[in-house]
Amino acid sequence: DEIDLEFSFHSPKAFGQWSTEINDMFKEMKFRGVAQSLIDGLQRGVGMHHEGLGKRYKDAVEILFRRGYLKVVFATGTLALGIN
Repeated sequence: DEIDLEFSFHSPKAFGQWSTEINDMFKEMKFRGVAQSLIDGLQRGVGMHHEGLGKRYKDAVEILFRRGYLKVVFATGTLALGIN
């Protein structure tokens, strides 16, 4: 499914640079049972980071944020302080 850029916060520049890896990450999360609503949010450039979320999802949020793909991240203080 194509993401309508009018309703997205993700970085097209970062997606262009990392498109294969990012798409593989989304496919892997779907295969591993990550909720589709969480994946949809990531595809639109919005992620959450909280200890109650699964490790695969949190790892994906960290990677996508470091690569500049995510523009909006809701996080607890530990991520904000760089502990994770």
